[in-house]
Amino acid sequence: MNEFSKDYENLKNQIDGDKGKLIGFLFVGLIIGRIYEKLRFTKKRIFRRFK
Repeated sequence: MNEFSKDYENLKNQIDGDKGKLIGFLFVGLIIGRIYEKLRFTKKRIFRRFK
């Protein structure tokens, strides 16, 4: 995980201003998407048990 943070900081420093913020938004979007998928999968699994 430490390498990831170093790589992220290097990438962020290479990209200037507004484009640097875009990378942060992309990572947040990925995390939100993964959480949404997990919630959908869990919901489907719970409702299968009750049928």
